Amino acid sequence: MVHYVAVQGDFERSIRLEEDLEVVYSYFTDFNFILPRLPEIERVLRYADNRYRMIFGADDGRGHELGIVFDIRHEMLENRHIKMVSLPVAQHDIQQDPRLQNSKGPLFPGKFSGETLFHQQPNHIEVIYRVRLEIEIEVPHFLNFLPKKMLQQIGDTMMKVKLSSVGDGMARRMSMDFQEWCEANRAKLPVGVRAGRQTTSAQVQQSRIIQSADPRPSNELN
Repeated sequence: MVHYVAVQGDFERSIRLEEDLEVVYSYFTDFNFILPRLPEIERVLRYADNRYRMIFGADDGRGHELGIVFDIRHEMLENRHIKMVSLPVAQHDIQQDPRLQNSKGPLFPGKFSGETLFHQQPNHIEVIYRVRLEIEIEVPHFLNFLPKKMLQQIGDTMMKVKLSSVGDGMARRMSMDFQEWCEANRAKLPVGVRAGRQTTSAQVQQSRIIQSADPRPSNELN
């Protein structure tokens, strides 16, 4: 008999970017650039209906690889509020996606949601980046004898480790990724808001982790 455990968690990062607000906002709305660079995200697929499918790398506790599949769509709200909306994805959707047939291990559906907020400060832009993950994973057979409460604790611990890795990796990469994007998009930005400050930098100010218990593809991002 197959058993599953539901795990969910949140993480938040407050990021300081010394650039113009329009430049920072343009960077965070370039989803083709941002999403593939999120730590622990192994693949990002783009679909014709502005849906993105992300595969989150994980393992079963014995070194066997598996993946969690998230479908999301972005909504642009007032005051430069970016919302990441989780879209339903079923197991049969995963099985029928031809580009997922050669995955390294079994794939399971999950939920990925969040938001990005921007606050203008005197000398920088403060970006609040929040993400929430909800995952239901199969319990390895060798753990089936454990009580459900203990399985939940194991799942929560795995989630905490993964979220810490995502947040820490995002913090390490942000300055480099932002600089790379600015260099590649300098000419595309409107006159007067083009990136180019000599003091451009990214700094993670604080972090918080909270633990709690069939479209057709049009393009693939690598």
